[in-house]
Amino acid sequence: MIFMKRYDYVDVLKAFAIFLVVFAHAPLCDNALKQFIYSFHMPVFFFVYGLTYNLSSHENKGFLTKLFVFGKLKRLIIPAAFWSLFYAALNGIKQGSFSIKSFLYILYGSQYGFKAADSLTSIWFLPCMFAAVCFTEIIMCFVNSLKCKNPYKYFTIMVFAFVLSMISYFLPHIKIGYPWCVNVAPMACAFILFGYIFKVITRKYVKFYSGVNLLFFTVFTFVFLFFTFKLNLKYIQINNVDMASSEYGNYFLYIMDAMLGTVMLTSFSAFVTKMRLNISPLIALGKSTMPIFLLHKPIIQKLCHICNAAFPQADNFLVVTAISFVTVIISYGLTIIIRYTVPVIIGERKTK
Repeated sequence: MIFMKRYDYVDVLKAFAIFLVVFAHAPLCDNALKQFIYSFHMPVFFFVYGLTYNLSSHENKGFLTKLFVFGKLKRLIIPAAFWSLFYAALNGIKQGSFSIKSFLYILYGSQYGFKAADSLTSIWFLPCMFAAVCFTEIIMCFVNSLKCKNPYKYFTIMVFAFVLSMISYFLPHIKIGYPWCVNVAPMACAFILFGYIFKVITRKYVKFYSGVNLLFFTVFTFVFLFFTFKLNLKYIQINNVDMASSEYGNYFLYIMDAMLGTVMLTSFSAFVTKMRLNISPLIALGKSTMPIFLLHKPIIQKLCHICNAAFPQADNFLVVTAISFVTVIISYGLTIIIRYTVPVIIGERKTK
């Protein structure tokens, strides 16, 4: 009964997605592979939120309640604040650049702000996710107030998704970015809404989700994406698509590539879940994506530097794959330690 509610395939999907993030962040990663992964890897995480979004629960409990907002602040903003300050202090002390300006840059919450503070630029994702889920609550509350039947309700949600994505696309670029990535959040919200609609549509056809069909759909979307993502590179001024800085390239190609990549990974995750394999390690990783996301970058950069010095002639793909696995394992090990000591810094409660 895949796609009916949150099953193991969602955590498997998140595990594959975080591995791709780690892989693409490796300094030794092949440029073409990095471009391919960047064409869809961040939309996956927003899409997943949509897959797990329970509209009926919000209809009963309310939208954007105080409990919901405080819960997201604890889950997203407290870790963002802690780790951004941690990395800024760690790097700033070495370079003698840590000052009151670092706090102000971090408070601003854009990718540029974290970079200017000598912190971890990847942290942009957390304030962006917070803004995106708040936008989602507002939209779902409005759609729910219309009291229209399901087909019209879902159509309205899709209209909002495309409108929000276009707003994000056409907003003017600012060198320092927008506070808390509110320019990227509408695009992120659009992918959340796409994920919700995808869940609603696909659960009606669950009987067709055999392993063969899922594998065929995975291959089909992969081939399609392989031939289309490069087209979008012609419209990008930097090396690759970069959601954090609103570098989308061509609007239609970006949306298509992001959705193709996301559906490809979702189909493959569902396929893996249906196989008679031990997927408990993937599920464990899928439930720890945020701390791995926060911890992995300095680790993989250091490992790549060591390997590049020790094995300069080694095959980059094999080296990066091995380093990525080791980085994920180390990050997960640190996550377990943090989970049982100070879980608040990764947005979790202490395990009893």
